[in-house]
Amino acid sequence: MCETKLGPHHHSAEFMPPGYSTPVRRDRASGAGGVLIAVRDCYTAVEVEQPSEIKAEISWVKVSLRNKKSLYLGSYYRTPSGKHSEQLDELEKSLKHIRNITKNNSGSTIILGGDFNLGDVDWETESIPKNSRERVPSERLISIFNNNRISQMQREPTRFGRLLDLFVTSKPSLVKSLATLPGIAYDHDVIVADSDIIPAYTKKAPRKIHIFSKANWGKIRELFGAFAKELTKNINQHTVEENWSTLKNMIHELISSYVPSKTTSRRHHLPWMTSELRRKTRRKHRMYKKAKKSNNPDHRERFRQVKKETARDLKRARSQYINSSIKQGLDEGSQKPFWKYIKAQRQDFIGVPPLKHKGKLFSEAKDKAFILLQEF
Repeated sequence: MCETKLGPHHHSAEFMPPGYSTPVRRDRASGAGGVLIAVRDCYTAVEVEQPSEIKAEISWVKVSLRNKKSLYLGSYYRTPSGKHSEQLDELEKSLKHIRNITKNNSGSTIILGGDFNLGDVDWETESIPKNSRERVPSERLISIFNNNRISQMQREPTRFGRLLDLFVTSKPSLVKSLATLPGIAYDHDVIVADSDIIPAYTKKAPRKIHIFSKANWGKIRELFGAFAKELTKNINQHTVEENWSTLKNMIHELISSYVPSKTTSRRHHLPWMTSELRRKTRRKHRMYKKAKKSNNPDHRERFRQVKKETARDLKRARSQYINSSIKQGLDEGSQKPFWKYIKAQRQDFIGVPPLKHKGKLFSEAKDKAFILLQEF
């Protein structure tokens, strides 16, 4: 929330509904302006301290997620009457501070919302009318967002036909939908966002791959030749569908019997996993079970050491495998391994995002296929 108009004499317990942690507030002594962030008490959230030299009217909260990922939520208010250059300078300092915190954690998601009081920007094209009085600060705001690799997603006006309140995120592909609702007490509409926090990964099931280079072609030719003679001799006694079914079944039978195959690797069969690394991983699991069962401090300490050593060796093996694969590909004139690695590092959603049909959002693959079929 922004422009809360709370002061030091307002206590959070007076207005906060049940089910929320103590909100993070940045109040003004005068009781005007102000920002607030409230998070459900089922999440672990802490305020992000900012250097004292940052004077922006902004607050940040870090919400801890699974797999060591974090969500950084920010609330910002820019007064329309203040010096726009100074206010935007302070906003940029705050964003750089958050970027420095998250630079070693690529899985972090940044979401910033608030009243920016710059309503002349066409956010579809990031353009400003030539006769706009807010042209300079609007261009500066666009530049700040682009330099910090964050995207403004809100498109509907939020106050008297102007888009003043923004929703900015570092992972725009995770945003499913945005809508506006009537404000709580003032003339600004409320932005309601439906967004994923981490991308939805589709796990591929193991596939059977036939190795045709090692097939027993002599036996296949022998059996298929005899089958072809028998099929052509009786071809007029059966329908086209029956003949096709007989041919298809024979081909599948020959492939199954005389073409060796393998199953695609799953996560636990990573290409850089050696027998030595597997032994260390199994040893780590044994140490964990032992420490958990005995509750002995020495066993727990030993488990932590083994866990640290195993993680270090796995990380080193992965890096060596990736480097050698990319180098080999480039030496052979192929960029495929390089771009395959780049694609794997994406934190955004890959694939068809949820689709809205007749006012309802659909995320299942079957539903999305049906919607696209109707559209095209």
